[in-house]
Amino acid sequence: ETYERILDKGEYESKELLESVANNYFFKREFIKAIKWYSQLFQLKCSIENEYYYRYGSSLLSLGRTKEGEELIALFKKNILAKQ
Repeated sequence: ETYERILDKGEYESKELLESVANNYFFKREFIKAIKWYSQLFQLKCSIENEYYYRYGSSLLSLGRTKEGEELIALFKKNILAKQ
């Protein structure tokens, strides 16, 4: 909650902080809040690990945002195949 307050106030924002807050909500199955923070993570101009495509996509799918979720899951799968 402390990290989320820092992000909400705009006092500090980093990739690691956004990942932490988004993951916290994802694993607690609070997908609306997870989507909020994954969305901000994806807006950063930085490299994002593949697992976040899956988590963000899954969160979207769980709330019926099928097209967006499927696009992210497809990118996740494409990235896995590219590494093989």
